[in-house]
Parts: sequence; structure tokens; C-alpha cells
Amino acid sequence: MILAAAALAVLAACAPARPDAADGAAPWPDGYVAYEAVPSRLVAGRVRAAASLAVDPATGEVLVRLALDRGQSSIAVDGALAALATAEGTEAALASPGGAEPGSAPGSGEAFTLRFLPVTDPALHARYALAGAPSAAYRLDSGFLRDAAGKRLFEGAFEFKPDEVARAAIREAADRLYSLASYEYSGNAATFASRQTVYMESEGLFPAAHGDGADASDLADAAPADRFVLVSGDEFWLDRWLVKVSPYRLGEDLFARVRVVSKTPERLSLDWSRVAVVAGGASAAPAGVLRETAGRLGSALSLLPAPFELGQNGRAELTLVWPGLGAAAAGGFGMRLDGVATTGGVPLFGLALEYAPEPR
Repeated sequence: MILAAAALAVLAACAPARPDAADGAAPWPDGYVAYEAVPSRLVAGRVRAAASLAVDPATGEVLVRLALDRGQSSIAVDGALAALATAEGTEAALASPGGAEPGSAPGSGEAFTLRFLPVTDPALHARYALAGAPSAAYRLDSGFLRDAAGKRLFEGAFEFKPDEVARAAIREAADRLYSLASYEYSGNAATFASRQTVYMESEGLFPAAHGDGADASDLADAAPADRFVLVSGDEFWLDRWLVKVSPYRLGEDLFARVRVVSKTPERLSLDWSRVAVVAGGASAAPAGVLRETAGRLGSALSLLPAPFELGQNGRAELTLVWPGLGAAAAGGFGMRLDGVATTGGVPLFGLALEYAPEPR
């Protein structure tokens, strides 16, 4: 989640300590790999700032520990100006801060953790919500550190480069993402549109789809010419409902990034346990979803959400996981989305969706 512009950001405070392990700071969280800071400190008169960085290769989340030695100066930390740049040319604003506002009075020995969610592969993120491999280098400009008059304290920036352990983690993450196999809808778009239209008409889904705030008589009078069914890449436009399904395979596991958007007063019932993949002669429901925090996919599996309803202008998005199904689905598979239905239990899709490996 990107931090909205504000006069002063609120940062998460950590124990008063230097931001690198050699100076006695707490170790990084499990799984994070450290980068080297060059320079490790910035100096302006009696004021000093030291920084270190670590990244979680599984999620791309970056933590920057910043220690301030203010001497007798007042320092303000303007989070709206804090941005972490990557070697790939992308930039991330400060994410999900919390805690007390720092830097309003003279003192020394204050340390803070800054959290960033950079994306190094925008195309991968747009389709699957995966950030890409950790960057080959990060850069944090010091312009967000201000004096009492609001002027920047330091010139220059912190540059972070991976050490040997981090370089190995980057290569491993990049190799894993390179092995990602995408799938595309393999059915005939015109045939799907024709059969799906007949199904929606027979189930009375078109009048409901054309609600948009209208009363019952308006719904009944909705002209057939105004109704449409369309397949476009990963997206299925079922009149006023949009369902996007983006399956992929990583190693032994099969995943599907699913988005549902409703533009009608007719509420939807979403029960992900009633979504099934048919592969290798067997049908399987997802075992769970990838855990998501602050808009970034994690590496851990969470339980499927309980069934819930989606109202007008509502949107649901998550990644379903079928552990161990990657091999069976390697050559293609079918998917039934019976769990995406009206509150009366009528599935939006009248037929199964067929997927084939996408050419690399």
C-alpha cells in the first residue's frame, strides 16, 4: 500500500541501536538477506544518519534500518519524500508505516525501520501480483530527512549492493521466476460467447446484470443488444461482471490469480472451495490462497477465505493454490468456477474453462 502524501510520515520505531548487526542491532527477520550500504553513514555537521538494508527474496519486501544521531539538532522525517529506487528503474514509496512520529526534539540514538514494497518486474506484478526477483541494487535518497526549517539535511543517497549471500538469493529467486509457466484460455472465444450468452439468458442473469441502480421494470426491459459476453486475454466480460483468471505453474504447484469485479446491484456469492481444476483425470479444489499483506504476495499458504458476498462496485482478488498439481496440469487443464455465483446459487459460468500452456 502506497503511503498518501502527508507533512510528516509516521515510522515504525525499533530498539535504539545502530542499524547494522556489527553495531549491536537485532538480526534481520528469518529469510531476509542483507545488502551492503555505500556509504553506510551520511554526515552533516554534528548530525549523522546510518542505514542498512535487507530484502525478503520470497516477497520482495525491503526493510531499511535508519539510525539518527541528531546531536543538538531537531530532525523531521518526511515519509512522503521517502522513495526506494531499484537498479531496474522502478521506484517504491514508503509502505505501511506505524508507531510514533520521530524527530521533533534534540537528542540522539534514535533508530527506525522503513518498509518498502518495490516491484522489479512490472509485467509480472500486473498479471500475477508477483514483484519479481530482488534488485541488483537499491538507492535511497536522503532528501526525506529534514531540519527544523524543513530543509534537507544531507546531500547524496544511501546505495545498497548485495553481498555474496544476497547475490546467491537473487540468482535463486530469478531462476525460480524464469521457470514460471503461464497458461492461456484455449477455448474458442466466439463459441464461448455464444454458449455463455444462451446460458445467461436461460438463467435470467442478463436482467440482473443490467441493474446499475435501475428498478425492476427497467431490468426487465433491458435490450438484448445491450448485453454482451466477451473473452479478452485473461478476462471474461459477462455483461456487467468481470472475471479475470491468470493461471501459472511454479515448480510442483499450480496457481491461479483471480479477480472478480461487479458493476451491478445483484450481489455475488464467492465460495472459493467450489472452484475446481480438472487435470490428470481428477478434479481438485484449491488447498488455500497465497498469504497477502499490504498488497504484496507472501510465500506462505493461508486457508481459503470463508464464503462471502460481493456488492455493487465490489472487487475481490486473490491467488488460489493447488500444491503438487503442477505436473498433472503441465500440458493443460480445465477449471470450473461454480463458486462464483449469484446469492441464489446460480454460477455465472455455464461451462468449464480450458487452459493450455502459453508459448514462451
